[in-house]
Amino acid sequence: MDSAISNQQLTILSPGIWNRIEFSPTSTNSRMSWCKIEYANFGVYSDGASPELNHLIVRNCSDTGICFSSVPSILDPLSFIIAEGNRVGFQFEGVDSGLVGRNVVVGNDEVGIGCKTNPLRISNNLLNRNNTGVLCEYGSHSTIEHNGILNNSYEIITRCSSNAMVNLNNLASNLIRQIRIEHNSFPTINSNNFSNNPDICISLLWTWNVNAKNNWWETTVENEIDEMIWDGNDVNDPEHPLGFVEYIPFEISIIDSSGIQN
Repeated sequence: MDSAISNQQLTILSPGIWNRIEFSPTSTNSRMSWCKIEYANFGVYSDGASPELNHLIVRNCSDTGICFSSVPSILDPLSFIIAEGNRVGFQFEGVDSGLVGRNVVVGNDEVGIGCKTNPLRISNNLLNRNNTGVLCEYGSHSTIEHNGILNNSYEIITRCSSNAMVNLNNLASNLIRQIRIEHNSFPTINSNNFSNNPDICISLLWTWNVNAKNNWWETTVENEIDEMIWDGNDVNDPEHPLGFVEYIPFEISIIDSSGIQN
């Protein structure tokens, strides 16, 4: 049988081969839905605008899948978006309020959802196989609730004046740490399920005590819970003392109301 060779030029796709879709401050009443965005630098970049985004696939971007910067508020929920294989899935900087919910954020190289200086509500998302599931920093006072956060190296990191509320999540199968609390951050961690964890669930790396009460640890033995926590009980260094994770009282059975809700 004779062979046929096409002379059509093949394009090799790679992240960053085009720049981005941008919504500027003059963009009003904008909407994007049912689109697939791939191989950009930024998939969607919103600078001072609040477009309605839903039912999107944004993947394989060299920088960020979806970025909102200097937006007074996200008027419509960012929902039903798949952010996969980017450096960062979602990034929010200087956003005063909004809901990020019912998204799938998977396999992003550095961060699934990143929050800077904004009090977002991050709810009912699946964050899986990112390096860090959620990163709250530089004054982010976000609420992280009812998410499934699993198989990330770090499920949640808080640092740099972050005051996150971490409630009613299922956190499972982390590779390094579930929650890492760095300098000058003040999270509250209540009513979460910690499960299937090969290493430390909460690591506290500075002097402030942390409220981590009423969580389920997959055990009711205090010594076993202690071993899942890295804090001042594990370090005796007067020059660099650590605070303590206050985990008592704790739940005696799994919290059915935690995790993604219908």
